Parts: sequence; C-alpha cells; structure tokens
Amino acid sequence: MPEDHYLTVAQVAELLHVSTKTVFTMTKDGRLPARRLPGTRRYLYVRSEIIDLVDQYRTDDRHGTDSDTDVDDGADRTSHR
Repeated sequence: MPEDHYLTVAQVAELLHVSTKTVFTMTKDGRLPARRLPGTRRYLYVRSEIIDLVDQYRTDDRHGTDSDTDVDDGADRTSHR
C-alpha cells in the first residue's frame, strides 16, 4: 500500500484550503468520507476519495461557464447626479 494512500486531518485541510476544525466538522456531518482508527480519536482520509470529492465540486470556466457574466462591475448600478 502506498505511503500517501491516506491523508491526515492537517493534509486534508491544506488540500481544501480550510482549517482543521472545518475538516472535523465536515467529517462529523458526513460531508467528508473518513476512516476512524479503532481505539483512537484519529481520522484518516483516503486520498482518492478526497480528490474525487474535490473534482466533483470544482468550478472551472472550461466547462461552459462564461466568466464575463459572473463578474459584477457595478456599471448598471452607478447613480448619475
């Protein structure tokens, strides 16, 4: 089994750009799949499951969204006196 098959809470937090507290919260409410080590309070995360989850929710302009329509430059909301 590859050494990097599992991720720690800190590694998942870094990958998702969130705090470790957020990772714990997401784990407890079922948003992140995790394995709990028997007899411990430690969680491990399967790297491929986390990567798949990130890919599922990734936003990417190459998938048909027009980034120009997503930008609010305020041009229509400027008051003229």
